[in-house]
Amino acid sequence: MRYANAWGRKKGLTVNEKCDASDWSLTLGDLHEAWARKTLMDISRIDAMLILKNNPTTYTEAVAYAKGSCLSFHLENILDFLLSNEGEDNFAAAYAYMSLVGSTRGKASMSNELREKIKAGAKKIAERQLCYGADVDLYGDFMKMYSNTFEGGPA
Repeated sequence: MRYANAWGRKKGLTVNEKCDASDWSLTLGDLHEAWARKTLMDISRIDAMLILKNNPTTYTEAVAYAKGSCLSFHLENILDFLLSNEGEDNFAAAYAYMSLVGSTRGKASMSNELREKIKAGAKKIAERQLCYGADVDLYGDFMKMYSNTFEGGPA
């Protein structure tokens, strides 16, 4: 388990931990949400690292439909991946994270500590946009995305 050391250092968390969807009530008839819940329930922290490295688009698409603590769990997985060395040059995961924090802000129930971690992480990702290979002309300016999300900047 190559990523065990990075994940194992998190207080109280294990690499095989999966999200708790007990506070995720499905919206009747929403097939995207049902697919996302089924998909995300089986992804552990270690699985998330591997998926984000090889195929971030499907994973981040599922996270976009997540609710409750499951959303928080997977946002933190994406952030931890992007702030590790493994996240370099992963423009898809970086762009998806910046978009997700903007569209999900306030929707997830999370501790103030996690909320601050996600905000600080978004700022680091925005400052390191070129490290992820996310061209400003293609993906937009991450600092503007950060400002719009966390500082009430113009849309």
